[in-house]
Amino acid sequence: MTLRLLLAILLPGVLVISILSSASAWAAPAAQADAKLLADRYRQALRIDPENLHLHYNLGVVLLLDDQASEAISELKLAYPAFADTIEMNFNLGLALAQTGDADSALLYLERAEELGALDRPEIFPLADSYLNLANRYRAAGNDAEAERLYRTVLGLAPERHEVHRQLGDLLARGGQTESAVHEFEAYLAVRPDDLAAREYLFAIHYNRALGLLESDPRQAGEAFARALEIQPGNPLPLYYLGYLDYTRAEIESSVTRLAEAYPKVEPEVRQSIRALLHNCALTLLRQRKTLLALEALKPLLEGESPEVKDLNLAGGIHLDLKQYSQAYDYFNKALAAEPTNREATINRLAAEAGAVEELLAGGRAKLSDSDFDAAQEYFERAGAINPADPRPAEALAAVASARENQGRELFAQARGDLAQGQPRSALDKVRAGLELLPGEESGLGLEAQALAALNAEISATLGQAAADLAQGDLPRAREAYARILELDPEQPSALQGLTEVEQRSASLATELLGRADRAVAGADFAKARSWFQEALLLQPDLAEARAGLARLEAQVDTRQADALRSGRKALEEGRLALAREHFQAARDLRDTPAVQAGLDQVEQASRERVTALLNQAERVGRDGNPKEARALYAKALQVDPGSAAARRGLESLETLLNQKIEQNLQAAQRELAAGNYPQALEQFRKVLELAPTSAAAQQGLKSGREKLAHRLAELAENATAALDRGDLVQAETALDEALALDPFHAGSKTALQRLERLRLSGAKPGDEETLYLQGIEFYTSGRYEEAISAWEQVLTLAPGHERARMNIEKAKRKLRQIQEYRNG
Repeated sequence: MTLRLLLAILLPGVLVISILSSASAWAAPAAQADAKLLADRYRQALRIDPENLHLHYNLGVVLLLDDQASEAISELKLAYPAFADTIEMNFNLGLALAQTGDADSALLYLERAEELGALDRPEIFPLADSYLNLANRYRAAGNDAEAERLYRTVLGLAPERHEVHRQLGDLLARGGQTESAVHEFEAYLAVRPDDLAAREYLFAIHYNRALGLLESDPRQAGEAFARALEIQPGNPLPLYYLGYLDYTRAEIESSVTRLAEAYPKVEPEVRQSIRALLHNCALTLLRQRKTLLALEALKPLLEGESPEVKDLNLAGGIHLDLKQYSQAYDYFNKALAAEPTNREATINRLAAEAGAVEELLAGGRAKLSDSDFDAAQEYFERAGAINPADPRPAEALAAVASARENQGRELFAQARGDLAQGQPRSALDKVRAGLELLPGEESGLGLEAQALAALNAEISATLGQAAADLAQGDLPRAREAYARILELDPEQPSALQGLTEVEQRSASLATELLGRADRAVAGADFAKARSWFQEALLLQPDLAEARAGLARLEAQVDTRQADALRSGRKALEEGRLALAREHFQAARDLRDTPAVQAGLDQVEQASRERVTALLNQAERVGRDGNPKEARALYAKALQVDPGSAAARRGLESLETLLNQKIEQNLQAAQRELAAGNYPQALEQFRKVLELAPTSAAAQQGLKSGREKLAHRLAELAENATAALDRGDLVQAETALDEALALDPFHAGSKTALQRLERLRLSGAKPGDEETLYLQGIEFYTSGRYEEAISAWEQVLTLAPGHERARMNIEKAKRKLRQIQEYRNG
């Protein structure tokens, strides 16, 4: 018997295939309240027609919708013999078993659904999702081989499910299949390069493999360290080992580059090892006359807090060879400061002294010619410190003092001119520049006082504005005004007092704002928190607590947004568009970025494409005479886009059509009943109950028709049983054909028919493989595991390569073991 069950009821993350019972029952397909209502209606109908397998099937589906998987399995198994060759039955039974944790059984039925063509309608039968769920269950149960097989199956069915590469990579890595794991992680990161956790995992795989190969195969170790470094550029550990391997191969320049980059980032014990390597590299480069490269090798060793004497001496010697005497002198001085009796530093410092003095004098003269008096003075003082007996540094210092005075007095003269021309602000700037050269100069101080007096009017106006800003609570503007006054007159008392008040009020308000911001962060109100942290910084730009709080907030926002983006992309890959949209919108609420907008654009594009495809398919199957399947597709289109007018029109049209069909079936049933055609009447009444389980007319008609048939059916079943008892299979079949023609759901006749089929199958011959295989599934479904094993073993006898039969035998044996373990306590 082949009956198609084609209407989809949708649940979040799962698709259940059913026949909905009436137009009036259709509202929100995923609502559990609807499922409870339907379950009550189907139970009511089953009280009238308890042997109706359609109703048992539909009840099983709505129980599955209501998360009552165990009860759903019982109902679906009762109906299984009638619908064993339908995708819907096998798919739903697989889903129900998966929910109870019976992965073996779930896989058996899902694979049967695949054999029957479920892959041709992935929108209705998402096998990839179901297989992925089972893969995760097998993995959790420790059955890695089956989990791996199913992960690869999912990737074969849905290559766009990139997340599965990561899951498979993790599984393989934990199982020691390193190269295969690397392949999977690389495939995943090629599409999701921003997944830091996956990058770290892949880095660890390469890095640990490299450590294991370091002694036995340095070449392969280097390749593995290099691959680790590609994943985390700049990571100091692979850099260190690559530098070490370069050193062992005498590739000194490459070794220096890598070791120098790693040196400041590594732990102290590793740093000590790098120090020795870099020092040796410098010596080697020096012997090769690559002097500048030798200095590069020493550079990281000299920049630390306490460079070693041997490194200081080597650096000083290199600068001495390059005739860079002052630098050489400085390094030898540092060496002697660390080790006063060091003979090498003592001798070489003497050799560097004369040259250093000449260099410093030349450098000081160049600075003096540029009027950089402070730098020139420093150069000449350093020269004098090296050789106090040389009169030239003192003469040069006198020249600096003279030039400083001349320039200072010139600035004072320019300031007098500006005052005379009524430009007190410019005059003040020049006076103060002159006072920087000649601090405390009386004429300059007098000029400064004159310039400030001329600016009193501006200061008074600015003081008034600052006071007004302070009164209005505009603390940043008040601070700016008071600061501007103090630039003109650092001792202005009103400005000093006003600025003090600004700072006190700013500190108090900033503390209050920090408290508000912290509470907002705790409540995940990041927009308000950000605003209050920023207000606090406007009040106190150097407030460390506000900067730290803002940094913590932004880090938290970054983390949450990255999680939301990752979840949105995953949902998008899985085709869960409503969930993807929800995640991307949550990410945009945190911060609007191009990545967020790109995700939302992808969701909208995918939604438009999916709705269009669903509507086209719904119209096509509706034209082909499958209104129930069309209704499922319109419903799914509404789930993707609740505002789709075309989907709503399609549903309304189908509901009208189905209501008309219900009325037509009722009228036909009443005509057949009146004419005494009871089987035909029952068939029509059952069609009505499939669509409207609460129809009183159908229930009463079915009851009346069944009573009239009951006597004849009992007689035929009794005749068939008697024929079977005496081995007359032909007469038994004749009686059963007549009985099942009258009522395909008659329990006694179905039981006798199963007995007849078993008797016939006991003498299996080539060509019986599929019949035996399906018989085994029926045995398994009814819990007769030993008989299922026997049937499948006969399949293997006839077709040794029948892999599904072999795998199902293992599942049935596992069930028997579980039952035995349960009995043994």
